Parts: sequence; structure tokens; C-alpha cells
Amino acid sequence: MDERELIRYIAGEGTPEERAKVLDWVEESQEHRKRFNGLKNAWVMAHLPQGRASRRNVPWREERRSGGWRSMWVGYGVAASLVLLLAFGLWEWEKQHEADIAFLEGQEMARMVYRTDKGVKGKVTLPDGSTVWLNSDSELECPSRFSGDTREIVFSGEGFFDVVKNAERPMVIRLENGLRVVVRGTTFNLASYRDDDYVTALLVEGNITVQREQDGKREEVRVRPNERVRILKREEQSATVNVPAVTFPILGWKEGWLVFDETPMDEVVKKLERWHGIHLEVGDEELLKRRFTARFHEESIQQILEMMEQVALLRYRWAGDTAHLYMY
Repeated sequence: MDERELIRYIAGEGTPEERAKVLDWVEESQEHRKRFNGLKNAWVMAHLPQGRASRRNVPWREERRSGGWRSMWVGYGVAASLVLLLAFGLWEWEKQHEADIAFLEGQEMARMVYRTDKGVKGKVTLPDGSTVWLNSDSELECPSRFSGDTREIVFSGEGFFDVVKNAERPMVIRLENGLRVVVRGTTFNLASYRDDDYVTALLVEGNITVQREQDGKREEVRVRPNERVRILKREEQSATVNVPAVTFPILGWKEGWLVFDETPMDEVVKKLERWHGIHLEVGDEELLKRRFTARFHEESIQQILEMMEQVALLRYRWAGDTAHLYMY
């Protein structure tokens, strides 16, 4: 690659197409990375007036807010060194130059973190063009560019994934407790909230493999279209797989529906808290043994609680921002 193109990139110049071309070239080989880092060191030293900066990671982040929807980019800059050539000689400079190259090569790629607050939903486009619809109180972390043999992301919450097909570079979604989902081009719904005891995935089309690493052993479950897998996070047991008679209670959230189908009350409480961004306090433990069936679309939490009271499911009382629930 022409050295002038590399210098333009290092100086923060060039078009988006030129910058993407440089990044692709740098990732091609170790020799390319060394050449790039050498030029970067030389450019930085030429533009520093004097002195020697400390060698440390410099975090940079930007955050945008809009109704609770936040996106964060976290990158790493490098504090470069100015070496006094006359004082230390060429040999010392070359030795330092090699050390700086090794340090630069150890820096992480920029990371992106997407979060939705409680009561908020959002849509994310990943670097490979895949899309993810995030339900309330969810978080997804991925690199600014996928590299290597896999497309790795870290996820918690609930999301509907539409993954671009790439059999040679599968997407790996890392969850809690050693769980991960391997995807090669698929549409599916994944739920893995931190305060839930289980992970569920409903496959719409394509194929996914759910893996768990425990005590050096790997458990794998292959899921076929229309199947739903459920795995308890903290128990050593095989996953359960079934074919739901209807998928609307699982997928309805994407269209703004809050659906309960003989749902245990402890799950109802969690969903209402995430959906509406409020706190519910259960005053009677017996209430959690009940189940609830209903469908809501754009109703307020006040309307939902009033309906639950009308059908003699529970009583409620507001105290500030908390609704206290009791047996009827």
C-alpha cells in the first residue's frame, strides 16, 4: 500500500472508503501491522514538541440519549513516546521502537455497547449488516469491526436477531454462566436476562447451536426451525426443547404486544417492571403461585393493574413510584 495513504489515515484524513481500505490492509498480515505501527510511531514523534508521555490506555467514549436509548462507543488511544536520539543513540531508539510496536499491537479494537433502559426498545445494526431488535433492559456489546474466525458479541436481555449468513465466520453470542449461541445465518429470538434463572431461544429459520462449558466439558444442543430451547443457567442438566403451538406470546413484544399465557406471577412481575420501567413489590408470597393470561398493547401500567384487580387476581396500592401487590 502507498505510504501516503497510510499517513493520511494516521493523520485522521481521507475518505471513509480510504480509511476502510487501510483497515483491511492492516488486518491482512503481521508485516502490515508492523509497518503501520512503525509509521504511526514516526508520525507521532514528529508531531510531539518535547518530553515523554506516560504509556497508558486513554479511554474515550461518546454517549447519546434519546428516551432512554443509549449507544456507547469505547475506544483506546495510545500515549506515544518521544525518544531523544542524540542522548541514547540509534540502538536504543530501535529497541524502544520495537517495544512501542509490541505495545501498539496489544491495543484492543474499538468496542460498541448498546443499551435499552427499562420501558424502551431499540434496533441495532451490527458491523456485518446483521440486525438486532432489543427489548427493554437489554445490552449488546460488539467490536466496531469483526475480525478473526468468528463474529463475537456479548449479550444480556432479550433480542430478535436477523443474522447475515456466513458459514465460514459464525456469529458467537456470549451469555452468562459459560453459555453461548453459535449462529451461521439465522433468524431467532433470544432471552437471557441477568435476573432470570434460564435462557430461552426460539428459532424462526436457519440453525443455531447452544453450547455450555462446565468443568472442561461442552454440552451442545442443536435447534431446528420452530423449536424453542430452554436451559437453566445454574443447574447441570440437559436442555429442554419443544415446539410451541403458537409463537405470538414469545415474539409479540417486537410489535408492541405484552403477552401472558398462563405465565407464573413472578415472571409477570419481572416483565411489567421491564416493560414500564417501574417497581412492583409483592406483599403476599402466595400471590406468586398464581398464573396470569392476558394481552396488552400500549396500555399504561395503571390500566394493567386495574384490569388485574377487576378480574380478582390481586389488589394494589401505590406508594411513590412503587406499586405494592397483595392477594385479593
